[in-house]
Amino acid sequence: MIYTLICKQINFETDIKVFEHQKIKDTLSILYNEKIIAINPDNPIAIRSERKAEMISKEMTYEQAGIYNGDILYIEQENK
Repeated sequence: MIYTLICKQINFETDIKVFEHQKIKDTLSILYNEKIIAINPDNPIAIRSERKAEMISKEMTYEQAGIYNGDILYIEQENK
């Protein structure tokens, strides 16, 4: 499946291909460790699905969260 990932913190946007059974947090960890995004998924973050217009948990898989091919996810660091 292909998703568009938008990180508001740095105005970053990219398309990524992931497995539907992969946890969202695992995807973000890979992108963070490879210095592709600046948002650390171990910190509190907000993830919103554009299509569903609702917040989703980083602990869910894409399938559990109802995220499908072509969806856009907005990710930003939450204020502490």
